[in-house]
Amino acid sequence: MQENQQSQRISVVIPARNEAENLHYVLPYIPPIVSEVILVDGDSTDDTIAVAQQLLPTIQIIKQKSKGKGDALRVGFAACTGDIIVMIDADGSTDPREITRFVDALLQGNDVAKGSRFIAGGGSHDITFLRSLGNYGLSQLVNILFGTRYSDLCYGYNAFWKHCLDAIRLDCAGFEIETQINIRMHKAGLKIVEVPSIERPRIFGQSKLRTFRDGWRVLKMIMKERVTLNRAEKKKVPILMYHSISDHASPKFKQFTVSPQLFAEHMAYLHQHMYTPLTVTQFAAALSQNCSKLPRRPVVITFDDGFADFYTEALPVLRRYGFPATLYVTTAFINGTSQWLQHEGEMDRPMLTWDQLSEISASGIECGGHSHSHAQLDTITQAEAYDEIVQSKRLLEHHLGQDVSSFAYPFGYYTASIRRQVQEAGYTSACAVKHAMSSEVTNPFALARLMVKPDTSVDALAALLGGHSSPMIAMMYARARTPVWQLARRSSASMTRLLHEGLFVR
Repeated sequence: MQENQQSQRISVVIPARNEAENLHYVLPYIPPIVSEVILVDGDSTDDTIAVAQQLLPTIQIIKQKSKGKGDALRVGFAACTGDIIVMIDADGSTDPREITRFVDALLQGNDVAKGSRFIAGGGSHDITFLRSLGNYGLSQLVNILFGTRYSDLCYGYNAFWKHCLDAIRLDCAGFEIETQINIRMHKAGLKIVEVPSIERPRIFGQSKLRTFRDGWRVLKMIMKERVTLNRAEKKKVPILMYHSISDHASPKFKQFTVSPQLFAEHMAYLHQHMYTPLTVTQFAAALSQNCSKLPRRPVVITFDDGFADFYTEALPVLRRYGFPATLYVTTAFINGTSQWLQHEGEMDRPMLTWDQLSEISASGIECGGHSHSHAQLDTITQAEAYDEIVQSKRLLEHHLGQDVSSFAYPFGYYTASIRRQVQEAGYTSACAVKHAMSSEVTNPFALARLMVKPDTSVDALAALLGGHSSPMIAMMYARARTPVWQLARRSSASMTRLLHEGLFVR
């Protein structure tokens, strides 16, 4: 599953002002995997530009028109053409030889690789006790206010996929840009991993960091982001996830069913309490406008897989109230049965037909892709995953005669690479699970959903809609998504492929 470093273009952005002497300890050590180096010069009065061009003739120089590290980074980011962006300092404190470590972390399925001096393998030869104390306090404040687990907030060595910039907006000029990046990447729902890094001492010149002034600016940034988050949290939107609407199920599949009677009660509750259902694509469009177009009480109703009971049990109820919904279809099994459910003992559960899907689509229900064969996309090769994603879209569009814009990850499993493939395939949104509400800061390709189960009473549904779902559910889901669990699944899949290919036959 890991993408090869050579297949990705890597851009390095270096803000610099009067760093001619220190560049000798930076530019020659940039690894060959880097495709482009962009130095943003902040009106240097020494030989910074000349030295940079001498040390690295291919370097791209951009003259900064305004002032501040934040402004320089934003200018550099805008000029990048790579798939991956790495930000390092020009004073030699961030070791360029660590770039491969950051890139590897991204290729393992993370969106952001955040440098840390305070985890195993990290360290600093430069930080003072006062700065260390301040950084610790600010890091803990962010962890408390935003639910992060950062060990090192104020460190400027970071790497991320370029497309992550589409999910955030950077608008500050000073050293607090690093804090803004760390907070907004988290708020956007991006997957962040800390990477150990050793900070080296500045060799020539004096640091441009001012402990109290810049610490105060970082604190103000934190509080501003918290206020913004409070406003966003007022616009939380529940996305409900149903599967089969049926009274009958095997014990292992029971958790994915809701009885027709209970489903009807759920929809009656939404109608009585003046909820306005949206399709996922309508919600994604509202996200692009900061949710300004959302109704007063929005809700999104989704169904996974494409079981035949959607047509017989769910559709009549949705029509009764004039409710739109989004139905995610596993295309390989249309006109057949749910053959992927062998482990659950449900291989004979009827699926929708293409004729039924055409009628469903014509009645105002959005049909979205759910892969072709319901594979765990993060356990198969990149080419296989892309084919699953694209084939589902192609078949639906061919049979329905209209664009298919939304996707749901089978089992809720995805990586940064899978999400990028979904976007490249032409979808405009994608749903995960997460057992949480979505909001205006949610990444449209990682929409959170709330799973509705057979024991979700009307009162329990009301709690879900009000954002009062059980924290135990969220905790269990978080555990299921831990790297250990992901590694176990992916390792098992890799071993199965090897055995299937006969590589262990003597």
